Amino acid sequence: MEAISVLKNERFPLELNSIAVIAHLAQLMVIEQEFNYLGPSKFEPKTLFFQGWIRAFLDSFKEIDNLCMSAARGQPPLVRYTWMENKKHKKYRDERPELWYLD
Repeated sequence: MEAISVLKNERFPLELNSIAVIAHLAQLMVIEQEFNYLGPSKFEPKTLFFQGWIRAFLDSFKEIDNLCMSAARGQPPLVRYTWMENKKHKKYRDERPELWYLD
């Protein structure tokens, strides 16, 4: 909740739900991926697939329908949104700055 507290008073004219509801749903999707994705993964933790796509949605210049199609087809997010947290990546870092993927 701390991460979204700065957005609590923002008004989004096209919102379907409050930012708090959206944040909780995103958290639930990450949890679901951790428990239900049983196949081999290029990511450790496996939730980085979904987390990487959330980061791409926040940062990307692509249209949202292109991002959704790529994520739904199982295409991995760009490495720049996952490498520092991905234990399977050669440049993984145990210590990293907050919001490192936005640099």
